[in-house]
Amino acid sequence: MVELLFLMAIYASPTTLCFPPLKNLNTIVEKREDANYEDVSGKSLNGVGAVSWQLPVEGTYKVNSDAAIDKDRQAVGIGLVIRDHQGMVLMATSTQCIHARYGPLVAKAAAILRGVILAIETGLTPFVVETDALGVANLVKAGFAPSADIGLIIEGILFRLWNFGGETVVYVFRNANFVADTLSKMALGPPVDYFWRITLRVERFIPYEYPV
Repeated sequence: MVELLFLMAIYASPTTLCFPPLKNLNTIVEKREDANYEDVSGKSLNGVGAVSWQLPVEGTYKVNSDAAIDKDRQAVGIGLVIRDHQGMVLMATSTQCIHARYGPLVAKAAAILRGVILAIETGLTPFVVETDALGVANLVKAGFAPSADIGLIIEGILFRLWNFGGETVVYVFRNANFVADTLSKMALGPPVDYFWRITLRVERFIPYEYPV
């Protein structure tokens, strides 16, 4: 019951649902940090081209997740993108949680959980989740849920990964998580939740994201 209530809090979002035109995906490359927003990874985008996003194994999907925080508004933005082994975007979301007083790790963990649930509910399995939050990735890898707020989210992640089997959460440099990072910052704008379900190559929209 406690986990259920916590998950309801994660998904509580008094925002407008929006299914924007495909061309609106172009805007995600124009979003940059605002002085009022805290990038929870604490790393610079300098040298973003140094690390490229890697294709998942054929027959699998890759979920990239990230979170950004606006302390003044007590809002958390979550960005997700799911791609196949050819680098085709199958699903992307940019959503906002209002009145969410999450710390950096909790926000990142919440983004991962949302990504896992989205992949499962849309049938995009098997999959691997990538995050630039090393601490969260290590907790999932160790199968350890500490007795704190983040522990409830880790339990939710582990439960779903164990039920499906084979799915993992791995750490990547922030540069390799650029799309999800940008979508999470986009979510801190107007209170609108964006959803795309498409099939287009990522490099058409995101410079430095060339599958190798």
